[in-house]
Amino acid sequence: MSQATENEKKVDTTLSSSSSKDESVAKKQRQPSLYVCHGGGPMPYLAKLRKTSYDDETNGFILKSLDWLGGYIDKYKPKALLLISAHWEESQLACIYQKSPSLFYDYYGFPKESYKLAYSPKCDLATTDAMVNILNAAIKGKAKELKFLKSEVKYDKSRGWDHGVFIPLILARPNADIPILQLSLLTSLNATDHLELGKVSNFFFFLKKNY
Repeated sequence: MSQATENEKKVDTTLSSSSSKDESVAKKQRQPSLYVCHGGGPMPYLAKLRKTSYDDETNGFILKSLDWLGGYIDKYKPKALLLISAHWEESQLACIYQKSPSLFYDYYGFPKESYKLAYSPKCDLATTDAMVNILNAAIKGKAKELKFLKSEVKYDKSRGWDHGVFIPLILARPNADIPILQLSLLTSLNATDHLELGKVSNFFFFLKKNY
């Protein structure tokens, strides 16, 4: 048995074993946070374009996972998706803030078609404002969990979606049918600080009925 086939079986086993749990979770207000791997830069997307996707060990595994992710999102019918990419760090917490950000090709040395992707997900400005208000209120109130944040969230009105956003989404949601938001990481990369930040933003964002 090839390693690729073994990997695909692992994906099938993992996803099928969680499916019954997903149905019950979907009925609750709080929606899940997910870690998503997009592989080496744009390579999974290029593999799909070249129709070598599922024959390639690594890219095939990632593509199958992202195919599943698209359907998984449908179960929850979110108003918007919040993404935090490993490819955006700021000294001050920041968020994307423009209706239709361009794609930011923050990778180098790949084939020409890597820089001609057609994908244009919208940014949900109203939900971004609401989320930022929650975070800023916590910062102003000197919440002990966010004491590492020295200033309010910065609106970035020029940055585009980096490939940590658009590569997984173009594969999982090719129609760009759900608006998205993006928060930066902090340049400190302090794990505890980011976990606390996640608790605050998750508390707000994933309450389906209240934003």
